[in-house]
Formats: sequence, structure tokens, C-alpha cells
Amino acid sequence: MKNLQTPRGEIGNAATHDLRSTRGTDLICFSHLRWDALDADAQSSLSRWAKKGSRVFFVQEPVFDGGMIASLDLSRGKDAIRVAMPHLPLRFTGRARVETAMQGLIDDLFATENIREYALWYFSPNAFLWTDHLKPLATIYNCADELSAADGDASALRDLEAGLIAHADLVFASEAGAYKVKRAQHPQHKGLYALSCGADASSGQARMQMSQLVEQLIDGRHKLTVNTVSSGEVERSHAVGATVAQ
Repeated sequence: MKNLQTPRGEIGNAATHDLRSTRGTDLICFSHLRWDALDADAQSSLSRWAKKGSRVFFVQEPVFDGGMIASLDLSRGKDAIRVAMPHLPLRFTGRARVETAMQGLIDDLFATENIREYALWYFSPNAFLWTDHLKPLATIYNCADELSAADGDASALRDLEAGLIAHADLVFASEAGAYKVKRAQHPQHKGLYALSCGADASSGQARMQMSQLVEQLIDGRHKLTVNTVSSGEVERSHAVGATVAQ
């Protein structure tokens, strides 16, 4: 188990994005649920991506304990999923302080693990507070009814979710009711899909469709960036050749 630590209030530097990575696109997931509590279908979707040869980081919401500084424990879960558990001191009570600490831990994770080309997959809008500075190839959001109706500042949570949906390339509503609400709120969103739940055949097909849509999106973006980088290198090579010829 690795342990990353960030002094209180300190934000690490964001990782530099070198698109010429030799491995597949990393998938960074943010969830309000612990990995062991995540439903089997969601675990299967993430494991499927890991089996493609890409790294999958599952970042859980922080726990507050008696530590002196913010830290992040990184362990291996099922199918080589990398499970990240943030720890924050109990005295980190204000939203701004938590946001600053979490942003620092995420930036440290990116730097330490050399995360350069990546996609973000949110299972909760909360993490959007400390990750909206990142520049992913693609953004995916799985939304659920209970998040917008959660205890606490429901209005602020709905506003945060609205910002995430507007930012996301793909949005999957886990229930038919949630889909209708999200479609009414975001009528122009072209990547919003209803996702059936349950153990029947139609639900399994929906999960498979979700995985395929995510793979097509990320693979397409990856190929686009590779082609863009390759074209740039050819243009620079021609420019150098012309200069030498002169």
C-alpha cells in the first residue's frame, strides 16, 4: 500500500499531459461509495477497462481521522483496480479547506503515478469540486436520484451536478425517473442515456451498451490525440528539413 501525503492547505502541481503515452488511457473514477459497496455491474464495467491494459484508479470520498496532514492510501483491489482512500484531519471542517486538500491529493496522485492521458468517470458530483481543473480526454457521469435528494445542502448539490452534466461527454441516469428529470433539465445534451437497473436481460444489455459507449468515446479521443501529435511531429520535421535545405 502506497501513502501520499500533502501538507494542510497545500496544492500539488497538476501533472503535465504528455499524450504520447506507451500504455492505454488511464481511467480515474470518483465515487461516494466504497469499492466493496459498489454494485457488481459497475465493478464489472471498471474491471473490463482494466483488462484492456489500462490502469483504473477508484478514488473514494475522504474519511476524517486524527491525522496531522492530508494523506491518500493506494491499494490494489479486484482485477488490479487501484483503490485510493483519502484521509483528512478532523479539523478540516470548512468546504474550502476540504476542497483545497483534496485537490492537492489528486494532483499528488497524478504526479506520483505518472498519470498523463486519462478519462474521468464520476459516480458522484461531489468530486467535481476538486477536479474541475483537470483536462481529461473524456468525462463520464453516472447519476442517481438519491444524490440530488440527499440530506444537507441539496440546492448546492444540484447546482454542482448541473455543472458536471454540462461538462460531461456521457451521462448515464440509473433510473427511468432520473433520466426524465435530467433530460428535462438538459434537453440539448447529446450524450445523456437512460440505464436500466436490475438482473434481467435488458439491464445486462444496457450495461454492455454503457461499457461500449465509454470505450468508443475514450478510444476515439485517444486516436484523435495520437493523430494530432503525429501530424505535429511531421510538420515540425518538414520545417526543420526546409530550414536545413536553406
